[in-house]
Amino acid sequence: MRPPPDLSIILVCKGGLATLQVPLPGLRAQTIADRIELVIVAERGTVVRDELDHLTEFHSVHLVEQSNPITNRGHAGASVIGQTSAALVAFHENHTRAMPDTFERIVATFGKDTGAVGPSMRAANSDDPVALAMYVLAFGTSVPPVSSNLQHALPYQNATFRKTALETLAGDVAERFTSEADVHAELIANGFELRTAEHADIWHVNEARPRRLAGDSFWIGRRFGYARSTHWPLVRRLTYAVLFPVIASLTWWRLTRDLRRTPDARDHFKGAVCWATVAAAGFAAGEVVSYLTQSIPSNPDFELHELHIIGRLNGRTPHRTWLAEAVAALPKGTL
Repeated sequence: MRPPPDLSIILVCKGGLATLQVPLPGLRAQTIADRIELVIVAERGTVVRDELDHLTEFHSVHLVEQSNPITNRGHAGASVIGQTSAALVAFHENHTRAMPDTFERIVATFGKDTGAVGPSMRAANSDDPVALAMYVLAFGTSVPPVSSNLQHALPYQNATFRKTALETLAGDVAERFTSEADVHAELIANGFELRTAEHADIWHVNEARPRRLAGDSFWIGRRFGYARSTHWPLVRRLTYAVLFPVIASLTWWRLTRDLRRTPDARDHFKGAVCWATVAAAGFAAGEVVSYLTQSIPSNPDFELHELHIIGRLNGRTPHRTWLAEAVAALPKGTL
């Protein structure tokens, strides 16, 4: 009998196998590829099973077909956790690429009390200042340099979880991953640690469309504001809402600090700082709206564009050779 894999990696895609030109080469090159179970989640009929036969580097490869259109990547990926074979399960985006030793480092970071481990997130399209502003807003403490110290949150849809830790979550696990911040908070409340693996780099293609920077910042702020104020009394929520200028200023300072410390922003720092103003204002506006309305933030369009690849580049040719080659190989019509 063949031993089970050490790690299951879930990859969600809207199109066929050819649309995975960005992530798949990185996964195939993993130093522990022969210990990895690759699980591809796709809409029924978009991936031909025979195409999976040449992915011989992995311990095993499984295709999970969805009958309905995929509209939420987090939900689609988490819905197949129960079909994975390894004790550790990782989420991997279709617009990311891991370095060869990334998952070896992540697996090695797990201790007996560790519930989840996140990678060090890198900016694949760091030549675009808009993308850099989005990068630091989205990834915060996962921007290098990182340490293996305890974390309060990990990068969404890029973390690796211990399955027994996920089994302690209340409610339906797939539904819980529509708001991954809640998952992280509950794992900590259940006694598990969250850590980041040092030098476990994953290159991420960040949103470079200015309208998306503004819109995404707003919705990230909405989710943050709702999560932190769920049990706040009205007086406290109104007080924080009045502090919009302070929230925007503190957010801008945080983004600028992260831009200054990450090597990926070195060549376009000034431009990124300017666009960080837009990101900070959008985030603060979203946070304040949640304080005032207390409505659960939902934006299907936000979830759908998380599956985009080419659109994220905003028409710019990537300066990194591997990314330019991957994008050039994508089928016509890939979003």
